Amino acid sequence: MRGQAGARGSPRTLTLIELTQQGRKVVQTKDQSGSCDDPAGSASAVKTAFFEAQGPGLKKIFETPTYDSTTQAQGRQLIARWKLSLGKTVAKEITVERCVEGASECEAPEVYVYARAGGKYLRK
Repeated sequence: MRGQAGARGSPRTLTLIELTQQGRKVVQTKDQSGSCDDPAGSASAVKTAFFEAQGPGLKKIFETPTYDSTTQAQGRQLIARWKLSLGKTVAKEITVERCVEGASECEAPEVYVYARAGGKYLRK
């Protein structure tokens, strides 16, 4: 399932994936945003979030940026990317690793696990 429905015309994709329980799917969104109108520079960002049906609605159980680009008026650009990896078994761990263009190496990965009691992902 894929859809389009972002704020201010920004693209949003929707995907159903098995993440927290065997046989039960959650909604994964990828939202893109940006600005070009600021004289101080421009920005572009992408973030991923997971939503799970809890009670009568959807609850956000995890969110992370996956891309961020900022260009200053002088032309200097900073780009960061986050690699998102899912574990192999349900409830799947989520690993996020941030890399900045031009850096000698990426930051240490952060691992998140699903906490059934709170119904969301927490840092391990």
